[in-house]
Amino acid sequence: MQRATDHTVLGNFNESGLEHHGVHSRFVRRDGKFFVETDGADGKPATFEIKYTFGVDPLQQYLVEFPDGRIQALPIAWDSRPQAAGGQRWFHLYPDEEIKHDDILHWTKPNQNWNFMCAECHSTGVRKNYDPVTDRFATTWAEINVGCEACHGQGSRHVEWARNQRTWWPLRKQEDTSKGLLVSFDERRSVAWPIDPQNGSAHRSAGVTFSDCHDPHSSKLRVSGEGGCLQCHAANLYADAKHSHHATVVQPPTCSACHMQARTYMVVDSRHDHSFRVPRPDLSFKLGTPNACNERHRDKPPQWAADAVESWFGPNRHSFQTYAAAFRAARTDAVDADALLGVVAADGNVPAVGRATALSELAPYISSRNIALARTGFTDSDPMVRIGALDMLENLPATRIWPLASPLLSDPVRGVRIRAVSLLAAVPTASQPPGDRERFDQATKEFIAAQRFNADRPEARTALGDFLSQRGLTVDAQMEYRAR
Repeated sequence: MQRATDHTVLGNFNESGLEHHGVHSRFVRRDGKFFVETDGADGKPATFEIKYTFGVDPLQQYLVEFPDGRIQALPIAWDSRPQAAGGQRWFHLYPDEEIKHDDILHWTKPNQNWNFMCAECHSTGVRKNYDPVTDRFATTWAEINVGCEACHGQGSRHVEWARNQRTWWPLRKQEDTSKGLLVSFDERRSVAWPIDPQNGSAHRSAGVTFSDCHDPHSSKLRVSGEGGCLQCHAANLYADAKHSHHATVVQPPTCSACHMQARTYMVVDSRHDHSFRVPRPDLSFKLGTPNACNERHRDKPPQWAADAVESWFGPNRHSFQTYAAAFRAARTDAVDADALLGVVAADGNVPAVGRATALSELAPYISSRNIALARTGFTDSDPMVRIGALDMLENLPATRIWPLASPLLSDPVRGVRIRAVSLLAAVPTASQPPGDRERFDQATKEFIAAQRFNADRPEARTALGDFLSQRGLTVDAQMEYRAR
């Protein structure tokens, strides 16, 4: 993120423009400033000053600041790729959709608001400073971009450490290995990669992290090409044609082509998918999901690819993607959705996000068996699973939920406490066990603080309104409660 100047703006603001579903947007320069003429919050054409740029390559977005402190991202971006690659042009981020002024995705609406959607990841030391009474932002930041302190914390001690390195300090008792950094990332230290003799793959003793493959400051790969994969996977097994089965192909597929397919984001930004999936053309045949094989062989049907994979690896193959059928069943209201989701939720080998999602999807299928799954989920080490277990109970009467969920009012993770108190809000204070009231009140304060922090989001306002109504508060009491 940068302020819009002659040095930072890449787009053509020399009276150029773009037509999109009947809306003509024009980009111009006046008195050293940059402006866009486009549809405003009321759908009528207006002129807005560009205050900030967002991004550099392969595209650059532009931000408009409004008098109420809101900073909004325009839907039209500049393609900064070379002209030979199709760049040097204006394009719409929703090329096939008509986004009218009353659509939540319109550039003037909350979903395109920088203050709460983008700021905390793209700038350093952000304070949103939203005032729900006046409905205004007074957002501040320490650095407009992502600086060192965004990850490492306040840097004054590091500066002091650096100065000390330039002077002779014989009385220093021990070297400061942290270099004065409040937060020092050393996840690669003392990590072992034992090789599994059965499959030739390495298993990291703390789990794979970003810095195993990339330099954390430049994001560049530590090892180019297939070398990054072969740090952990035995070359004699996985860099061999016996694994890829494409020995006769002029350009055999790479590891990333099969397990990290390239996806295009924001129309022009092609990046590798980091889900590391095993190609499953058999699921494409059954469920219509995409797969790497048919992305390459577009002229062949999924069954053709599924038959080929089965001929190479046999009918009984292991895969980590074991929950697609369950989620498909849940979202199509299939008769076996309950049973399939239960299997996923109970499987400890399924990633936490999969188990959490399965528990949430079980909300319409409450039964004694599923409540038992929720009880187990409440004790899971991952907070996502605990929240998923709470989500499952949302259709039950609050009085019935209380004995199940009230222990999570004192969960070590705030998000879990907030979800628990939102489920229990309908229970009158007089009906609450005396021993739980203090924990309930404390979690209530956290819930209200969280909703006020995100008060510019419609869903947050709705959640707070529902919560206060569930507590049976009058309008006057609600206002007092909000103020507190």
